[in-house]
Amino acid sequence: MVPVSRLRMTLLQRIWHHLRRSFQSSKSGVCEDGGQTSEDEPCVPYEVVEEFNLPPAVATIVCVAYILICSEIVSVFSQWTYFDAFYFNFVSLSTIGFGDVAQAQSSSFIVFFISMLVGFALVAMVINVLTVALKKTIKKAKKATTRVLAAGQRLTVSDVCETRPQQ
Repeated sequence: MVPVSRLRMTLLQRIWHHLRRSFQSSKSGVCEDGGQTSEDEPCVPYEVVEEFNLPPAVATIVCVAYILICSEIVSVFSQWTYFDAFYFNFVSLSTIGFGDVAQAQSSSFIVFFISMLVGFALVAMVINVLTVALKKTIKKAKKATTRVLAAGQRLTVSDVCETRPQQ
């Protein structure tokens, strides 16, 4: 059980929690699982996950799938070929933006706008996931390097000479 003060609850969750608490029997000081609480910090029946780690492969697959699906939707609304729509989405979402393919119809502008808005957020999420994974990999490599260097410093030339057989 986690104290309410450590949670960020939505308005509906707060209302539900308040209603549940007001209709609860008068077992002050004890949570449903037997844990102790005070009047200031009641117990909530769920835990907070501090860190969410999305695997980089999953994030990349979701981004590629989004580009493929949006390419089909854009090709339907704009009468482009699938390849042209894929090219447009990829160049736009990767922020290369050559400008050689652009929409001609103003009626499909909202479809382009929404797909690009969601796509930019998705690409930013993928970049963030890849950055976190890269930082973790670098941190592990630094730890391994320091362990190897420490072991190398303990091993001196005299130790190596002592272990060689005399000729």
